[in-house]
Amino acid sequence: MSTRKRYDLFVSYIAQQFAKKTAISGSKLYCSRHAEILASAGFGYPNQHTFLIALEKRVERCVGYYIPDSQMIKQCMIQGLGYPESSLNELLSIFVQASTNYSDVGFRADFFDDLQGAPQLIGGSRDRANHVDLKNRIIDAIDDEDRHTRKHFWKFVSDENPADYFDYDLRAPKDFPRNYHLGRTINFPLVAMYDLDMKADEEASHYGYNRQLSFRGSVRLKPSGRRGWRFPTCRLDDLPFREERNDAERAKEPFVFPGETLDDDDFEAGRWAAWEKESIPDDKLHSLDWLAGYAMHGENCNAGGHMSTGLVDRALAEAIAYAESLELFDPLRIAIEGCRHLVSTRTTRQLEGAIAEELDRRQR
Repeated sequence: MSTRKRYDLFVSYIAQQFAKKTAISGSKLYCSRHAEILASAGFGYPNQHTFLIALEKRVERCVGYYIPDSQMIKQCMIQGLGYPESSLNELLSIFVQASTNYSDVGFRADFFDDLQGAPQLIGGSRDRANHVDLKNRIIDAIDDEDRHTRKHFWKFVSDENPADYFDYDLRAPKDFPRNYHLGRTINFPLVAMYDLDMKADEEASHYGYNRQLSFRGSVRLKPSGRRGWRFPTCRLDDLPFREERNDAERAKEPFVFPGETLDDDDFEAGRWAAWEKESIPDDKLHSLDWLAGYAMHGENCNAGGHMSTGLVDRALAEAIAYAESLELFDPLRIAIEGCRHLVSTRTTRQLEGAIAEELDRRQR
């Protein structure tokens, strides 16, 4: 879609909002021929004519992130067309609402607009609303499976790994964006991180001492017009500055999430029966799901507790011994699946290593 067509579509969305307003309030000011004036004013132009000239000269691109120009909206709509002073916030809201379907119009304008006066703050905090919101939008844009960032990481870890464990530290100045940033190309330092433990330890992830694959890089925003910037481009260093992959991850083996084949309700029912020291019912003697839970607790067996504290080797040994003492139909498999069902992502590799050693020992 051409820039002009995106702009025309945006004007039509404003006209739809005007029609709703007219139907509710009966105000004749909110007419469709004023939609193009509001659209141009929000972009920082006194009339549509000057805006269309900017489009033709490719000064305006109607793509990326735009911060509405409240002063121009006030000048055009209130001082020029006679809209009441009290309608300014509503006019700004209409401009923003018309851009919410940004995949159609090609840009977003859902930011607070006052870049010259006192900054808008979030909930009485010290966090500037524009700063937080725009940073989040930039991160959303670069954290996309089809963008360079993800593809760069998949050179180092398997692209079959879960994609939900990226974090970004976008080091934008605390005053960004302000009026003096408009019309300028902005470069921000960036640190992109992948949590190799899949946030198994939330505290470690929060404070940054989790296992990571991390790159330094930069994000660039080029002007998209008087009041905005194009969607960001991102560059990452060729090599990571934190490289904490284990051997399996270096071999680009996909992360393994074992224990997902058991029925969770049956497993928990088995665990509860074990806690209550109930005997195994006849109808559960061949239920892998139920017995895997049952084998986690018993006399001289606290496999479930050890799994929760990361003592996976001890948990596996006790679960196997207890399952064998019960003379279950396949004690080794029952114990293994019980431990797998309780393992955290942080200790999955350790458990799989212990299982492999046990299987190797039995085959000798």
